[in-house]
Amino acid sequence: RGNVNHDNARFGLYVDSQYPRNLDRDENGFVRAGCSEFTADGKDNGVNPANVVEDEFDYHNMFVGAYDLGDVSFVRYVSLNNAHAFYYKTSKNFADGVSSHFRDGIIANNHKDAYGRLQFYGPSGPFTFRF
Repeated sequence: RGNVNHDNARFGLYVDSQYPRNLDRDENGFVRAGCSEFTADGKDNGVNPANVVEDEFDYHNMFVGAYDLGDVSFVRYVSLNNAHAFYYKTSKNFADGVSSHFRDGIIANNHKDAYGRLQFYGPSGPFTFRF
């Protein structure tokens, strides 16, 4: 919440490959089960409700984004004058059925600043990408 990344020669926010799951843990916190994409009865094992990244601000970074990310929602995300406003390689439908990949965000580029492009590189795959 409230993270700021600016003027990075490579990456600002970069969450790589994340799919939060419903884990079964023992009394010591060790994982007993739940790492699979689906439950034994075939249901989506993503967290419900989705994890949320709130009030992230990225400015003047070369890259911002995620390689492979699901069940994580960006709320009030702001991208300003990044070389890649945001990129996503792959994702999935949210397990909770209601969350959006991005909600109430701003992707902007000040034309007086020579750095940055107003481009959002969205993911591909068999799912609905929600703004």
